Amino acid sequence: MKEEMYPILFRRRLQTAIGFQYDYLHRGLFDMSPEERYLLFEELWSKGGLQCIYGSCNDIVTNEQANAEAYVFWRKKVLERVRDPEMQHKLAPEKPPHPVGVKRHSLEQSYYEVFNQPNVDLIDLNENPIVDVVPKGVTTRDGVVHELDVLVLATGFDALTGSISQIDIKDTDGVSIGDRWKKGLSTYLGMTVTGYPNMFFPYGLHGPTALCNGPTCVVSLITNHFLINTNPQ
Repeated sequence: MKEEMYPILFRRRLQTAIGFQYDYLHRGLFDMSPEERYLLFEELWSKGGLQCIYGSCNDIVTNEQANAEAYVFWRKKVLERVRDPEMQHKLAPEKPPHPVGVKRHSLEQSYYEVFNQPNVDLIDLNENPIVDVVPKGVTTRDGVVHELDVLVLATGFDALTGSISQIDIKDTDGVSIGDRWKKGLSTYLGMTVTGYPNMFFPYGLHGPTALCNGPTCVVSLITNHFLINTNPQ
């Protein structure tokens, strides 16, 4: 990429809905013919990243039928990559488990191909839950012991608040921010909290944090819209 493009792309990110250099199209999915829709999805798929959603039509995450159309296209692409019918059903069921775009996307290159390997299995814990952890691995309800070298516990994480409250920052009255937030989360513009003068968190709760490109969000808030403008000079 030519160096002269960088400032153009940086400025463009500030003009879009979620801070990428691309944006929603200013038309609904069903304003297009079936052929146009197919070609659009193929083009966005070839570009990769999040463009299949955030570079698509402006109703893709607000219109249930448009969202379902996007899922059908995504599912077709996944089925082409997974050979086993049972594995296909687990990884890309006919009925979507949730609308496309409402949870974190898996930005992968060869994730689904891994499930074609003979040493890889996938257990649906909704149908066959874990009932015991044993020295060799885990036992599922059907009585099978799945032998493991490592058991990874995906227990979630404390997003946005945890990175701040775990520092044990105290306010002007000596109360930690973690204790203050136990009574309920309260911020001003998603960037400051009463009792903590001069403390700004431009990538925290109540901000556009989870709804936009992180670096764009931080840079925009710091340099353009808030922090610099608080300086009376």
